[in-house]
Amino acid sequence: MPIRGLLRSAFIIGAVWALWHYAPLLRINRPLMWIAWLTLGTLAMRLILVCLYVRCGYTIWIPAAFHFADNICWQLQQARGIAFHPEVHAIAMIVMAIAIWMLVSDREERIPGD
Repeated sequence: MPIRGLLRSAFIIGAVWALWHYAPLLRINRPLMWIAWLTLGTLAMRLILVCLYVRCGYTIWIPAAFHFADNICWQLQQARGIAFHPEVHAIAMIVMAIAIWMLVSDREERIPGD
């Protein structure tokens, strides 16, 4: 998969995930700015997950472990009475996505069989 395909795939997956969650987020009265930050973080995280998937030999286990660790962190944080701040999460994901993107963008990857 060319690098441009990674970016496009990550954006599509992230956009679908975000849209899927808009109805419940609006139903529990999350502010639009909260949802916007969550969307940015989601898009960045999806880029990380797609890059991990490709760079780790098209195995789902490494991106799944990253996603699991992310979920555990914010859930344990809330269990301790610390509110989840999507802007902090988004900034962290964006920084990580940029770092990972810089590591993989100099290589053209192809999925076996393409």
